[in-house]
Amino acid sequence: MNRFLSRTTDHGGEVRRRRPWVVTTAAVLLGLLAVLVTVVMTVPVPTTATALLTLGIDGAQEVTLVLLVVGAGLALLAWRRRARVATLVAGLCAAMMLAMTAVPAAALWRTASAQETHVSLGSYLGHGLSLGSERPKDAQTLTYATVDGTALKLDYLPAHGSSQAGSRPAMVYVHGGGWKIGGREDGYPWGKWFTDRGYAVFTIDYRLLPHADWQTGPGDVKAAVGFVRDNAARFGVDPANITLFGESAGGHLAMMAAYTQGDPMFPPTNPHADTSVRSVTSTSTAPPTSTTPSLTPPPRA
Repeated sequence: MNRFLSRTTDHGGEVRRRRPWVVTTAAVLLGLLAVLVTVVMTVPVPTTATALLTLGIDGAQEVTLVLLVVGAGLALLAWRRRARVATLVAGLCAAMMLAMTAVPAAALWRTASAQETHVSLGSYLGHGLSLGSERPKDAQTLTYATVDGTALKLDYLPAHGSSQAGSRPAMVYVHGGGWKIGGREDGYPWGKWFTDRGYAVFTIDYRLLPHADWQTGPGDVKAAVGFVRDNAARFGVDPANITLFGESAGGHLAMMAAYTQGDPMFPPTNPHADTSVRSVTSTSTAPPTSTTPSLTPPPRA
C-alpha cells in the first residue's frame, strides 16, 4: 500500500500522506473523454451508434474549451504533486483540446482574410460559449402561429440601410439546440450581420422536444415563412426573395421545410397559401451547405 503513497510534511512537522494515483486516474479518464470527443468531431459517422453518440455531444466548441481548461488545471495540479503520468496525460489532453479549438478558428481566420472580411476572435469564441448578444433595440416580438393555446413567436429585426421598401430580402432564422433547447434570441448575432447588409431578419421559436415530434418542427418553420410572406407589405420585404437559414438542428428543420413543399405529411402549423422560399442554408459544426437559385432551388408549392 505504501508504494501508492507519497510523504509530505506540513508546517507542524507532522507527516501526512497523499495519493497521486487519484490525480493520475482523473487524468486518464479526462484523456479518454478528450479522445472520444476528438474522434466524434473529426471522424466521419460510419454507424448509427456513432451518429447517436455524436448527437449526444452538443456544442463542440463549449466541450473542447471546458476540456482545455480542465486539462490544463489538472496538469498543473499533477505537476505540483509530482505525479508524472498524470502530468503527461493531462498535458496531452490540454494540447489536444487546444488544437481542436485553435484549428477551426485558424481556418475561419484564413477564409475570412481570403474574402477580405473582418473577423472578431472574441465574437467567435463568445458565440461558441453561447454568450449570444443583446436584443437589438429595434426588435419587435410578434406571434406567427398559435397551437393549443400556445403562442409561437418570432422577433422581427428591421433591415438597415437605404434599400427601398418592398424590395428588401428577408431571412428567416431557425435556431439550433438538438431539437430540445434554444430560442429565437440565438439568432441575434446573425441577425445583426444580415440586417447591416440590408436583410429583414425574422428569428423564430418553434416547438421543442418532448412537446414536438418529427412533423411539428418543419410545420412550425413553414408557418413562420407563410406569416412573413402574408405580411410582406407590412415588413417592406420582397415575398419572392426569402431565405431560410438554420443552425445545427435548425438547419435540419430549415432543409425539411424547404424541400417538403406541398407534401401532405409536412403541412404548415397554420394554413398558408404559400410557404416556399427562394433559398435555404444550413450550417453546423460541419462545413456549411448552401442551396441557391443558381444551383437547385427548393420546389414551390
